[in-house]
Amino acid sequence: MNEHQPFFSVIVPAYKVGRFLPQCLDSILNQTYEDFELIVVDDKSPDSVPDIAKAYLKRDSRIKVIQNKQNLGLLHTRDVGIMAASGKYIVWVDGDDYIDSNHLEFFQTELSKHKVDMLCTGWVRDEKDGIKKPILESMTEGLYEGKTLEEKRGKLFAFNQHGTSRNISPNLWAKVIRKELLDETVGTIPYDLKIGEDAARSYQIMLKITSLLVTQHTGYHYVQHPTQMTKNYHREYFENALGIYVRLRDQSMQTSNPYIFTSAINQNICHITAAALCNECGNSDKEAMWARIKEISDNPEVRKALEDKDAVKAVNWGFQRFLHALKSHSYTRLSFYLWVYRRIIQMGLL
Repeated sequence: MNEHQPFFSVIVPAYKVGRFLPQCLDSILNQTYEDFELIVVDDKSPDSVPDIAKAYLKRDSRIKVIQNKQNLGLLHTRDVGIMAASGKYIVWVDGDDYIDSNHLEFFQTELSKHKVDMLCTGWVRDEKDGIKKPILESMTEGLYEGKTLEEKRGKLFAFNQHGTSRNISPNLWAKVIRKELLDETVGTIPYDLKIGEDAARSYQIMLKITSLLVTQHTGYHYVQHPTQMTKNYHREYFENALGIYVRLRDQSMQTSNPYIFTSAINQNICHITAAALCNECGNSDKEAMWARIKEISDNPEVRKALEDKDAVKAVNWGFQRFLHALKSHSYTRLSFYLWVYRRIIQMGLL
């Protein structure tokens, strides 16, 4: 007798999220749609994650718990989850987030009508002050396949007309993906990547999908916790982020029409270059900061992207100012823009 294949594998990578993990797991187990397996991958977490995972394992036969023998990092941990999954589709939930009770039911209803490779959704951002803010994908809601998908494929990870976000966000937890496509990504992304892990995997898959469903369902809650430090200085930010899009360009060369991705890739390089300049504002060593900025400015991939005027125009207005100054080596002007940015951060306006 063949073992039943669940419709969904819900994968929860867990590291230092012991305070939030019970809410996350309860929200999954309380789903109105029940044909799923829940895979918790404990990445050698030093807090209460292992004990919580073991306790939940006893509560529900749909739960699998995998404990990494050493801390592997998010990318490798996700690979562990993919390899252990047996569902037709994979759903991601971060261990410090949670989902609405009808989240999987909505997915199953849509996927029974449209058997697509990838389904994308909006989400709710639970902010620190208690406000819940719905975030919707920029791409128009609907089914994309065949000619309609090919017409849009080069723009999937390009920026919207306002330059504020990508047409399809990179967030894995805002997607349902056919397992076979995720299988193909296992081991293909460098495990030392510390920033942009979602983009590295989701955009690689977007090169290959043959069907896509975009919805404005908002059943996922991305929780902003007081302990999150999203604006810390990360010395490795630029190389990590740039590497994602250089690899993506290399991967796109294996597609039937690689040049449709050129503009989107240049847009992303422009975006991460401007973001890298903002990131350097957190460097307390100002001499090192300017040496680093000049190093970024001289990077050949950056210079190439800055020559693409449409790519520069695609990012938001503030970032454009940074990029124009960088392109012309106008460091005095750039210094002023960065000073303004620092003041905005200090005032808590970003």
